[in-house]
Amino acid sequence: MGRINPNEMERYESNNSSEWLKLQNDGDVARVQFLYKTYNDLDTFACHRVQVGDTERYVDCKRDYDSPIDDCPFCANGIPVKPVMILSMYDHADGKVKIWERGKTFRKKIEALFNRYPNLSTMVFEIERRGAKGDKKTQYEIFPMPEVKPVDVSEIERPEFIGSFILDKSVNEMQYYIDHGVFPEEGSDKTNEEEPIRRRGEQPSHRRTSRRAGM
Repeated sequence: MGRINPNEMERYESNNSSEWLKLQNDGDVARVQFLYKTYNDLDTFACHRVQVGDTERYVDCKRDYDSPIDDCPFCANGIPVKPVMILSMYDHADGKVKIWERGKTFRKKIEALFNRYPNLSTMVFEIERRGAKGDKKTQYEIFPMPEVKPVDVSEIERPEFIGSFILDKSVNEMQYYIDHGVFPEEGSDKTNEEEPIRRRGEQPSHRRTSRRAGM
């Protein structure tokens, strides 16, 4: 299933090369344009987080929140579902596409922006970090910058996250992981969180199997 409607985040408990947005210290700011025209364009997913080699990776969930639990081997085996939002934005500092992982609590901030500014891609916003490095209570504030002229981002493609940042595994591959603790041919999977994300529309090397929820 993988991609979910942004409103469904609350139902889950527990060549544009993209870079990660890095606001590492208290007071760090970034001036950006979000690459979303509407609220339902947001890249939100239901995932499982599992150990793959030396790191933890997201794997797309195979069921809707109200579907039978057996539709997804990870759900059936008690691996928690985590709602994930990955925001794509144009960074005015260097003209690059940046991506930023957020959780379901951040959804309300984005929803509030859309309530006031229906098309975020045509406005400039400043994101400010409030909290020292390592502070678990760190918060991020988003401020509109109407005095800053936006750039035309209509031709910029958002990254595709399923099959790169979020692993796209079949039901059989997930069951193999349950039985063996690794995915089949795991050693050939070189994608990790620090690598560039694929262009939207590019197909992963293996066959697609995940189902997408209607937006």
